Amino acid sequence: MADYTGQPEILGGRVKTLHPKIFAGILARRDVPDDMKTLEEQGIKPIDLVVVSLYPFEETVATPNVTLADAIEQIDIGGVSLIRAAAKNHASVLFCVRREATRSCSNC
Repeated sequence: MADYTGQPEILGGRVKTLHPKIFAGILARRDVPDDMKTLEEQGIKPIDLVVVSLYPFEETVATPNVTLADAIEQIDIGGVSLIRAAAKNHASVLFCVRREATRSCSNC
């Protein structure tokens, strides 16, 4: 992500994907000329496939003696936001949530 956005991860990795270049690339409506013009003007590439591996929150909280701090760090913000953005633009963007589905998604 950092190579594309020019923004390194910050806040100990809490902020990685929350960037306008990522979300504009996902949310741009391919059939709306103004959206596509904005992408071009901003140097943003359309993103047609979103692959997300959510943090293992359920596994973490099921671990004996897990601390509240450890559990909180497993609450995924960016991944869920990517899924929602892709769903909003489902006509143009395919998304995969499970690692096992990645191969079949890439064949679509």
